[in-house]
Amino acid sequence: MQPRDDIRLGMLASGSGSSVQSLCDRIYAGGLDGFAPAVVLCNKAPGTAGIYARAERIGVPVLHAERPDDQLSLLDAYGAQMLLGLGHLKLVESSVLEHFGYRGGDSFAPLAWNIHPAVDLHRFGGKGMYGHHVHDAVIAAGEKES
Repeated sequence: MQPRDDIRLGMLASGSGSSVQSLCDRIYAGGLDGFAPAVVLCNKAPGTAGIYARAERIGVPVLHAERPDDQLSLLDAYGAQMLLGLGHLKLVESSVLEHFGYRGGDSFAPLAWNIHPAVDLHRFGGKGMYGHHVHDAVIAAGEKES
């Protein structure tokens, strides 16, 4: 049997990078066979988000990219085969999602996933709903799971 190449992950982040850290820790510990971090793209300028220092500590390249064409160029340059939104607080343009299999309308991009801490994204998603704000809102609503 031939060894399989790992799927290279392009990650989008805007904040401290705790989700990137958790994912990479799991990969490095052998808990997610078949995946390898390729690059993190941040829509905030260097030095303005914790992801820059965190990614450097865990050995994953992190670059500033806001425009879709810049994002695509960098994702391609680092060989990203799958896109993960890990605390990314900016809308991802359809051209970027199309690169990862999105076909418009109500379809989904099979190689692009967004991680969000709320079980019910319709009730606990949207502007201002990130990090602990999501969990605070879920608890305030009396829900048992977040």
